[in-house]
Amino acid sequence: LVFKFAMFIMVFITLLEVAVAIIQAYVFCLLVQI
Repeated sequence: LVFKFAMFIMVFITLLEVAVAIIQAYVFCLLVQI
């Protein structure tokens, strides 16, 4: 049970980092276009 919970947290953190990277790339593109 604890192992599954740890796996879930790792996957959640990975998705969160990917989302942040996408948002940063989007903002960077907007700043470059100006």
